[in-house]
Amino acid sequence: MKKAGRKLIALVLCLVLLIGVAPMNGFIGLDFKAFAEGESHTSGYYTYTVEDGAATITDVDESISGVVTTPETLGGYEVKYIGERAFENCSIITEINISDTVVSIADYAFNFCFSLTKIVLPKSIKNIGKAAFDNCFGLEDINMVGTLNVNISVPGSTFDSRVNLKEIHVEDVSTTTAYHSIDGVLYLSGNYGQQTLVKYPAGKPDTVFNLPDSLTGNFIGTDEAAFHDCKNLETINLIGTLNVNIRIPGSTFDGCANLKEIHVEDVSTTTAYHS
Repeated sequence: MKKAGRKLIALVLCLVLLIGVAPMNGFIGLDFKAFAEGESHTSGYYTYTVEDGAATITDVDESISGVVTTPETLGGYEVKYIGERAFENCSIITEINISDTVVSIADYAFNFCFSLTKIVLPKSIKNIGKAAFDNCFGLEDINMVGTLNVNISVPGSTFDSRVNLKEIHVEDVSTTTAYHSIDGVLYLSGNYGQQTLVKYPAGKPDTVFNLPDSLTGNFIGTDEAAFHDCKNLETINLIGTLNVNIRIPGSTFDGCANLKEIHVEDVSTTTAYHS
């Protein structure tokens, strides 16, 4: 009987010990953050979701103001994506620096950020969505830091509705197949040195644009929104042979209210653009 009592006491003690240590041992190595994936969470100004171990900023409190740097992490997760319309109507931000963890900016991400005058994009960016900076009427300077290679999508329409945009600047280009800027104008270098004019800033004050001498012979055309709303331009000089393989869509010059002349010089082929 005594032996049975002792066995019962020992069994109870074992159960107590097991219960006491189970929460710690049972969850060693378990990632509690995994329970948050797919749900919306808020940290400060930012609402975000988590998928595949990365955070996406989905909404930002409209009271955010001044110079803003996007967070590198939220909830312990690296911020890799800025979602569609995430910063929409954040109308009192004046400058935004995108953290170098971000790889993608979705469509209309900064729509109606009226007071935004400058944005700095890191070299980590792989995609910029359609009309990402739509209706940012005060935007004057877009600074792309680091190598922007041809795998990155930067359509000319990205910069539409930025009538005050004076300069697009790309720093530290270290590849021959990359976006680059000359005198504040954005170009794309493709294979074999081929050059496409992606975007001429609509607010650039110059009345005359001359295709840079360095592009003569390698120029293959423009983005369909390359010169949209360039109201100061009166003359565009495209120097060199522009043959039929060059693509200049008719919509390229939409909104150029004061444009008087598009001049093509030195045409040396019978199958070419001419003026």
